[in-house]
Amino acid sequence: MKTKSIIIIGVSFVLICFFAMGISTAGSAYNLNGEWNAVITKEGANISSSTTIEKDIIKISQQGNQFVGVRTNGGKWVGKNEEMIKGNLSYKMVDEAFIHHVSDPITFDLSWSDGRATITDDGNKIMIQSFIKSTGYYETVTLIKKQ
Repeated sequence: MKTKSIIIIGVSFVLICFFAMGISTAGSAYNLNGEWNAVITKEGANISSSTTIEKDIIKISQQGNQFVGVRTNGGKWVGKNEEMIKGNLSYKMVDEAFIHHVSDPITFDLSWSDGRATITDDGNKIMIQSFIKSTGYYETVTLIKKQ
């Protein structure tokens, strides 16, 4: 009887641990799918103040915890229907975020840069900021969900 009790307690503990881990990673509290108004700004040593460089509408597609944002109008460097942002969510926060940008100002090659992101206003505002090493400035993408 004592062995059965120990086994039942052990199995219960394992099930509780798996259940708790499943809740914390099961999904995001936010649905990011849809169109977002985007303002892209730069700031750095060569720029006296934060400068808006482009505005666009970004369409975000989310599957599970992963999201990708595509520009609907396109801009000088990242064109129409090209990916501009991507990342991974963890419940009410962004674990990873990336901005597609010009990595070489001479050849205009594009690459992804790691960024920091925050979600506010009950999931209706996202701000992703990344330091672009090749140019020495910070690029920020601020998104506000269209209603």
